[in-house]
Amino acid sequence: MAGETAKFLSVSVDLTGTAVVIRGGQVRDPQVVLRKLQGLEDRGRRPLISVFAANRGEGETEEAAFVRVCAESGVPHGQVQRSTAGRLEAAGFALEHDPSNGQGDVHYNVAFDGEVTESRAVDFVASFEEPAPNPAKGKEPT
Repeated sequence: MAGETAKFLSVSVDLTGTAVVIRGGQVRDPQVVLRKLQGLEDRGRRPLISVFAANRGEGETEEAAFVRVCAESGVPHGQVQRSTAGRLEAAGFALEHDPSNGQGDVHYNVAFDGEVTESRAVDFVASFEEPAPNPAKGKEPT
């Protein structure tokens, strides 16, 4: 599906498989992710995890896009985890564009539709690289 237009929250967003996705923080324990998602469900909320994503610009390397998304998102964490839209899609996750509440154009949610299970939490965590320093931490958002 890389390169195809996907539907996110009734808005067409052209997010390719090579789009860089970042998740703030260091949490890699699927049990912690599972508890967070179950807590949302217990409160009658949809199980979502906030991420930031953007397509790579023409000629832009993945590393340069990673730095740009970190800067544009204003993610406050000192550590971030990197993935791509294609990796998340291959693991069965959908990215939903959500610029509401002042989050900005690079804000998305990863939807956990269907039953929230430990195996889904494991798949989610495995879709991201190990935490790395946030290259935009302490710098003004662009």
